[in-house]
Amino acid sequence: IAVKIADENLKIFADRRAVMQITLNLLSNAVKFSRPQSEVEVECASSNGFVVLRVRDHGIGIPAHKLPTITNPFEQAANQYTRGHEGSGLGLSITKELAELHGGSIHIESTVDVGTMVTIRLPLDASKT
Repeated sequence: IAVKIADENLKIFADRRAVMQITLNLLSNAVKFSRPQSEVEVECASSNGFVVLRVRDHGIGIPAHKLPTITNPFEQAANQYTRGHEGSGLGLSITKELAELHGGSIHIESTVDVGTMVTIRLPLDASKT
């Protein structure tokens, strides 16, 4: 796991447990669906009043037709690559809900056999939501 943090003194006002759950969900998916010996990249920076957390893997990817629904509860990108991976299909759904409860958002980009990048935007001060 390669970590790039633009400002190590960056502080946000948010639910600590929720932010930890978001991070855990994204990292566990990235590691689970990565190829052996590949790198998972984590970036954190601030932009326009938001903290931007980005997790990128170089794994199996999500088919384009699944991207619009992949954050729905129990939705999985089942294909010949993912059938061997356990999971409930709740990780991205929970992540989306937690981000939105903070006034933030989730954006997912993915290409099959190339990898996936998930970007979470959370306001620096979520007490206003």
